[in-house]
Order: sequence, then structure tokens, then C-alpha cells
Amino acid sequence: MSIHCISCQSKIPTERLELVENTSRCARCQETYELEHPESVARKAKENPIGSREDFKNMSNRQFGTNIKNKF
Repeated sequence: MSIHCISCQSKIPTERLELVENTSRCARCQETYELEHPESVARKAKENPIGSREDFKNMSNRQFGTNIKNKF
């Protein structure tokens, strides 16, 4: 069964239909849509989910004993 993109009317590849449930756009049109409508994206990643670069440096320094503030 072939399903066509609701934006450009091109055929959506079978691989995309298998990987992305309930898709109605081809990958190119979906990317354009998400850029134009960022509030519609359901899968949003948290900003800095593991901390900032500075947080990592501080943690690493404490772990390996190279933080000058904590050295004796």
C-alpha cells in the first residue's frame, strides 16, 4: 500500500512508514514543518539534560582530585 505525503504528494518510502508510526509527511516535508512550527514537535529534548560544560569540568575535577579549591 502506498501512502502519499500530505504536503508534497510524493510517495512516502516504506522504510519511513515502518519506522515512524502514523506519519503523514515525507522526511523532507516533516523537517520543514517542524522548523516552521516548533511548538508542534512532540519529542522535545531537555536543554542540557546532563548539565553544562562547566558542570562537567567541575565534576571531573572533583572526581580526579584536580580541583584547586579542594586541594590541600
